[in-house]
Amino acid sequence: MAGNLGLNTQLHPTEQLPLELYHTDFDRNGSIDPILCYPVQGVSYPFASREDVLGQVPMLKKKFVHFNDYANATVREMFSPEDLAQASRLEAATLESSFFENKNGRFERRPLPLAAQVAPVCAMHLMDVNGDSHLDAVLAGNITQARVKLGRLDGLHGLVLLGDGKGNFSSLPAAQCGLQVRGAVRGICGAKTQQGWALIFGVNDEAARVYELRIEN
Repeated sequence: MAGNLGLNTQLHPTEQLPLELYHTDFDRNGSIDPILCYPVQGVSYPFASREDVLGQVPMLKKKFVHFNDYANATVREMFSPEDLAQASRLEAATLESSFFENKNGRFERRPLPLAAQVAPVCAMHLMDVNGDSHLDAVLAGNITQARVKLGRLDGLHGLVLLGDGKGNFSSLPAAQCGLQVRGAVRGICGAKTQQGWALIFGVNDEAARVYELRIEN
């Protein structure tokens, strides 16, 4: 099972039109400069604003004096063929959080339910939540510190996905699971208690949240 950015953003890549990430030391100052690009009508444009890119790669200030020039520029117009040739390039064809099933050594991807796609999934814990002997998944995440262009991605308040033992998962309604974990969660672990089990959520820059697990048959 793999967490991802989710589908609740303005970024919707496909295999035919993926997100692209070029990264190298474009301005030769000793630090890596990542340039994220996304497709618009089949053409890949830099995602970051002019101010962000020029702050990262000051050498482009002379090239893009006006905002209009930058707005219409592709990554191949920003950098020379030589610069792009030395850069590493990565692609992302989907941002869905997914489950991967091992079928005789070949992994088949299945998207998790829509409730798991509302925000980035950055932490998960697998356990049998409802006592049916099948592994379930507890998910959390969010990104609260993001640039204005992307916005806060914080719609995930903790989610329980019930597994059927065959690779299928269904989301437990919020009113039933009882989780209200806000903030940027970066870790989940289970702990044995005198009453049974507890789930501990590690939240960035905040106190940990602890929930007691109650199985009602």
